[in-house]
Amino acid sequence: MTIADPTVTQFLIMFEVRHLTAEQQTGDLCVWCDQLLAADAIDLGGVGDWRPHSCPTCYLVRKTWRRTYFDWLSHTEHCEYCTRTGSCTVAYGHRIQHEQARQAAGKPPLSCTACLQRVQRTNLVAPLIVEGASSPLMVFTHIGPCPSRRRA
Repeated sequence: MTIADPTVTQFLIMFEVRHLTAEQQTGDLCVWCDQLLAADAIDLGGVGDWRPHSCPTCYLVRKTWRRTYFDWLSHTEHCEYCTRTGSCTVAYGHRIQHEQARQAAGKPPLSCTACLQRVQRTNLVAPLIVEGASSPLMVFTHIGPCPSRRRA
């Protein structure tokens, strides 16, 4: 049995695997932490000489990052209270879980796609999928108007 989920693997390759060394391209080193891979490495797909792999730890961290984002997004889309008001306490719990998963995956803190400001813990935000130049983007936006920027 493998922990690799084909849907997650495709997603991670598309959004996470960028410039790789020769050893990462051939699957000798993890694409994220450069660890020498063992037999339990996760095959991220690929063709020909491009055969990226991940160590189980990096794969699970990124799988959790992805899962928490989509759990939060799904909740906000289906929760009656969230659809009326923008957020609820359950959505906030999803947000906290996602922020923790982002941090574990080495991702930057949340920022609003509309105003480009870093999101503060007291700001109400929601996840949002938007079309990017070459692929969909997982972004965040303030609920309601974006806060004003402080003047120096």
